[in-house]
Amino acid sequence: APTPMQIFDKDGISLRMNSAQQAFLGLPSAEIGVGEFNVLTDPFSVQTGNAPLFARAYTGESVDCPEQEVDLSEAHTHWPVTVRRARYQQRLVPVSDGGGNVRAVVAFLEDVTALRALEQSNRELQHFIHLASHDLRAPILTICGNIMMLREDLSRRITEDESDVDSEDEYSE
Repeated sequence: APTPMQIFDKDGISLRMNSAQQAFLGLPSAEIGVGEFNVLTDPFSVQTGNAPLFARAYTGESVDCPEQEVDLSEAHTHWPVTVRRARYQQRLVPVSDGGGNVRAVVAFLEDVTALRALEQSNRELQHFIHLASHDLRAPILTICGNIMMLREDLSRRITEDESDVDSEDEYSE
């Protein structure tokens, strides 16, 4: 699947996003916010902690951002998003000119929503397996205990029967 990405100019203004980013955000057009959205000053970007991460990228540092879960319906924009909650990891890569000046920052996103849901399902399945194995183990242990008691009882009876046979042999002589 294509990687969602968005390019921001030297001042933090959105220049372009690819169709994967458009789909990730649930936007009707990849042109929404181009030329007007500023990742450094947008209130939602500041609130989610993205603005300072981008500021670091504008110093020339590649930034691996911590995983975030955001409610896009709370964004302080007038954008018509169809995606409400999004969970993602982001890498910010500065693009410098020949003189070392940062001319743009490219944001690459990885949607981890499905991955985290799968991990949660796996944890729930592991919990179920643990409970089921415990529930199945208890009757088996009871059966094994009963078998051991039967063996001991039979062993005693056989020993008693053998001694009865031995005493009968003594009287028959």
